[in-house]
Amino acid sequence: MFHEAPRGALSEYSLINTDVCSKVPDNVKPDDAASLGSSGPAAMAIADCIQTGDRVLIYGAGGGVGSLVCQLARLNGAAYVVGVSLDSERLLNEPLSVDRAIDYTKEDVHSMTEFQESKFDLIIDLASGGWIELLKHAKARDEPVVKSAAEGGRYVTLTPDNPTFEA
Repeated sequence: MFHEAPRGALSEYSLINTDVCSKVPDNVKPDDAASLGSSGPAAMAIADCIQTGDRVLIYGAGGGVGSLVCQLARLNGAAYVVGVSLDSERLLNEPLSVDRAIDYTKEDVHSMTEFQESKFDLIIDLASGGWIELLKHAKARDEPVVKSAAEGGRYVTLTPDNPTFEA
Protein backbone atom coordinates (compact mmCIF):
# COMPACT_ATOMS: atom_id res chain seq x y z
CA MET A 1 0.00 0.00 0.00
CA PHE A 2 1.58 3.22 -1.16
CA HIS A 3 -0.67 5.74 0.58
CA GLU A 4 2.20 7.38 2.47
CA ALA A 5 5.62 8.63 1.39
CA PRO A 6 7.91 7.41 0.02
CA ARG A 7 5.66 6.33 -2.81
CA GLY A 8 7.39 4.89 -5.88
CA ALA A 9 4.74 2.28 -6.67
CA LEU A 10 5.81 2.25 -10.31
CA SER A 11 9.43 1.57 -9.49
CA GLU A 12 11.10 -1.78 -9.78
CA TYR A 13 11.77 -1.63 -6.03
CA SER A 14 10.22 0.51 -3.34
CA LEU A 15 10.69 1.12 0.35
CA ILE A 16 7.53 0.40 2.31
CA ASN A 17 6.61 0.08 5.94
CA THR A 18 5.97 -3.55 6.92
CA ASP A 19 2.98 -2.39 8.99
CA VAL A 20 1.02 -1.95 5.76
CA CYS A 21 2.07 -5.25 4.15
CA SER A 22 0.31 -8.56 4.00
CA LYS A 23 1.46 -11.95 2.76
CA VAL A 24 -0.19 -12.91 -0.49
CA PRO A 25 -2.00 -16.24 0.03
CA ASP A 26 -0.57 -19.17 -1.94
CA ASN A 27 -3.77 -19.54 -4.00
CA VAL A 28 -3.61 -15.92 -5.31
CA LYS A 29 -1.58 -15.19 -8.44
CA PRO A 30 0.91 -12.29 -8.25
CA ASP A 31 -0.97 -10.33 -10.95
CA ASP A 32 -4.22 -10.64 -9.01
CA ALA A 33 -2.52 -9.61 -5.77
CA ALA A 34 -1.00 -6.56 -7.47
CA SER A 35 -4.40 -5.38 -8.66
CA LEU A 36 -5.80 -5.66 -5.14
CA GLY A 37 -2.97 -3.50 -3.83
CA SER A 38 -4.17 -0.58 -5.92
CA SER A 39 -7.94 -1.04 -6.04
CA GLY A 40 -8.45 -2.73 -2.68
CA PRO A 41 -7.95 0.28 -0.39
CA ALA A 42 -10.26 2.45 -2.52
CA ALA A 43 -12.95 -0.23 -2.58
CA MET A 44 -12.69 -0.74 1.18
CA ALA A 45 -13.04 3.00 1.84
CA ILE A 46 -16.14 3.18 -0.36
CA ALA A 47 -17.65 0.02 1.13
CA ASP A 48 -17.72 1.72 4.54
CA CYS A 49 -20.46 3.98 3.13
CA ILE A 50 -22.77 1.03 2.46
CA GLN A 51 -25.32 0.34 5.18
CA THR A 52 -27.43 -2.75 5.81
CA GLY A 53 -30.56 -2.69 3.67
CA ASP A 54 -29.27 -0.05 1.23
CA ARG A 55 -30.32 0.09 -2.40
CA VAL A 56 -27.02 0.81 -4.18
CA LEU A 57 -26.25 2.03 -7.71
CA ILE A 58 -22.63 1.56 -8.83
CA TYR A 59 -21.34 3.42 -11.90
CA GLY A 60 -18.19 1.74 -13.24
CA ALA A 61 -19.14 -1.56 -11.63
CA GLY A 62 -17.05 -3.55 -14.10
CA GLY A 63 -13.73 -1.85 -13.35
CA GLY A 64 -11.08 -2.84 -10.83
CA VAL A 65 -12.53 -0.87 -7.92
CA GLY A 66 -16.13 -1.39 -9.05
CA SER A 67 -15.78 -5.17 -9.20
CA LEU A 68 -14.63 -5.20 -5.60
CA VAL A 69 -17.33 -2.75 -4.50
CA CYS A 70 -20.03 -5.00 -6.01
CA GLN A 71 -18.82 -7.85 -3.83
CA LEU A 72 -18.32 -5.70 -0.73
CA ALA A 73 -21.81 -4.21 -1.10
CA ARG A 74 -23.29 -7.65 -0.50
CA LEU A 75 -20.95 -8.36 2.40
CA ASN A 76 -21.97 -5.04 3.98
CA GLY A 77 -25.66 -5.97 3.77
CA ALA A 78 -26.88 -4.08 0.70
CA ALA A 79 -30.41 -5.23 -0.13
CA TYR A 80 -30.34 -4.39 -3.84
CA VAL A 81 -27.30 -3.68 -6.04
CA VAL A 82 -27.44 -2.25 -9.56
CA GLY A 83 -24.24 -2.16 -11.58
CA VAL A 84 -23.68 0.13 -14.56
CA SER A 85 -21.01 -0.88 -17.06
CA LEU A 86 -20.36 -1.44 -20.74
CA ASP A 87 -20.08 -5.21 -20.17
CA SER A 88 -23.26 -5.54 -18.14
CA GLU A 89 -23.66 -9.31 -18.57
CA ARG A 90 -20.44 -9.96 -16.64
CA LEU A 91 -21.87 -8.12 -13.64
CA LEU A 92 -24.65 -10.69 -13.25
CA ASN A 93 -22.24 -13.61 -12.84
CA GLU A 94 -20.21 -14.78 -9.84
CA PRO A 95 -18.42 -13.30 -8.03
CA LEU A 96 -20.00 -9.87 -8.75
CA SER A 97 -23.63 -11.06 -8.81
CA VAL A 98 -25.46 -7.73 -8.92
CA ASP A 99 -29.25 -7.81 -8.87
CA ARG A 100 -29.54 -5.74 -12.02
CA ALA A 101 -26.94 -4.88 -14.65
CA ILE A 102 -27.29 -1.90 -16.97
CA ASP A 103 -25.32 -1.18 -20.14
CA TYR A 104 -24.91 2.60 -20.07
CA THR A 105 -24.79 2.75 -23.89
CA LYS A 106 -28.33 1.33 -24.08
CA GLU A 107 -30.15 2.61 -21.00
CA ASP A 108 -30.14 5.80 -18.93
CA VAL A 109 -30.57 4.94 -15.26
CA HIS A 110 -31.88 8.43 -14.48
CA SER A 111 -34.75 8.08 -16.96
CA MET A 112 -35.93 4.71 -15.71
CA THR A 113 -39.30 4.94 -13.96
CA GLU A 114 -38.60 1.96 -11.71
CA PHE A 115 -35.65 3.79 -10.10
CA GLN A 116 -37.47 7.11 -9.92
CA GLU A 117 -40.23 5.36 -7.96
CA SER A 118 -37.98 3.17 -5.81
CA LYS A 119 -34.95 5.39 -5.18
CA PHE A 120 -31.41 4.41 -4.31
CA ASP A 121 -29.99 5.08 -0.87
CA LEU A 122 -26.48 5.34 -2.27
CA ILE A 123 -24.92 6.09 -5.64
CA ILE A 124 -21.26 5.14 -6.01
CA ASP A 125 -19.74 6.88 -9.03
CA LEU A 126 -16.46 5.29 -10.08
CA ALA A 127 -16.77 6.25 -13.74
CA SER A 128 -17.22 10.01 -13.37
CA GLY A 129 -20.12 11.77 -14.98
CA GLY A 130 -22.98 10.37 -12.91
CA TRP A 131 -23.22 13.62 -11.01
CA ILE A 132 -23.59 15.55 -14.26
CA GLU A 133 -26.40 13.22 -15.35
CA LEU A 134 -28.09 13.66 -11.97
CA LEU A 135 -27.95 17.45 -12.34
CA LYS A 136 -29.13 17.32 -15.95
CA HIS A 137 -32.22 15.35 -14.95
CA ALA A 138 -32.82 17.64 -11.97
CA LYS A 139 -32.87 20.67 -14.28
CA ALA A 140 -35.37 18.85 -16.51
CA ARG A 141 -37.45 18.34 -13.36
CA ASP A 142 -37.24 14.56 -13.66
CA GLU A 143 -37.75 12.60 -10.46
CA PRO A 144 -34.29 11.81 -8.99
CA VAL A 145 -33.16 8.20 -8.67
CA VAL A 146 -31.43 8.80 -5.32
CA LYS A 147 -33.08 9.78 -2.06
CA SER A 148 -32.51 13.30 -0.79
CA ALA A 149 -29.89 13.87 1.91
CA ALA A 150 -32.72 14.50 4.38
CA GLU A 151 -34.00 10.99 3.59
CA GLY A 152 -30.53 9.48 4.02
CA GLY A 153 -29.47 9.55 0.36
CA ARG A 154 -25.74 9.62 -0.35
CA TYR A 155 -23.50 10.14 -3.39
CA VAL A 156 -19.90 8.91 -3.26
CA THR A 157 -17.26 9.39 -5.94
CA LEU A 158 -13.51 9.06 -6.32
CA THR A 159 -13.37 11.62 -9.08
CA PRO A 160 -12.87 15.35 -8.52
CA ASP A 161 -15.42 17.96 -9.55
CA ASN A 162 -12.77 19.64 -11.70
CA PRO A 163 -10.97 17.47 -14.28
CA THR A 164 -7.25 16.98 -13.72
CA PHE A 165 -6.69 16.83 -17.49
CA GLU A 166 -8.61 17.41 -20.69
CA ALA A 167 -8.70 15.19 -23.76
